[in-house]
Amino acid sequence: MALSSSTFQIPFLKHRYFGMSQNLRTPILTMSTIPRDRLISSFHTARSKLCSPLRTISCVAGDDETREASSLPSSISSLFVKGFSDSVSEGRLKKVFSEFGQVTNVKIIANERTRQSLGYGYVWFNSKEDAQSAVEAMNGKFFDGRFILVKFGQPGLSRRRRPHSDFLFVNK
Repeated sequence: MALSSSTFQIPFLKHRYFGMSQNLRTPILTMSTIPRDRLISSFHTARSKLCSPLRTISCVAGDDETREASSLPSSISSLFVKGFSDSVSEGRLKKVFSEFGQVTNVKIIANERTRQSLGYGYVWFNSKEDAQSAVEAMNGKFFDGRFILVKFGQPGLSRRRRPHSDFLFVNK
């Protein structure tokens, strides 16, 4: 989405069921006909009904600072855990990794349709030292019948699975 002094442009979106929109033009709406706040809120409402959720990056016009609106803790204290069985729950992971320090969050990645675990996830610690001790102690260990891989990591989109951007830029 780009804002200029007199126009507001909204690109057509990739629909989650039907693929790309058949109309590839970008509508240009004058700011005088539709208030910007109402237009932005209706855009979010329409998109949330049809497409996957957005991650928002806010930026201030004329300012070099760009900040990501994210609820995830710092990547410094996050661990990537791979190789556990499908039956492992987030509570079980939290209990095991709590031995090394205070765990702030646990996320097991699951198939969107079946909701079955894909055998990997993320564990966030309050401090980098606690995360480091968990990596040293748990990497390559036998856990619930399988050997697991534990390393520092930050969850993100796989380029192979989602080649298009999933961000919405909003000028404030």
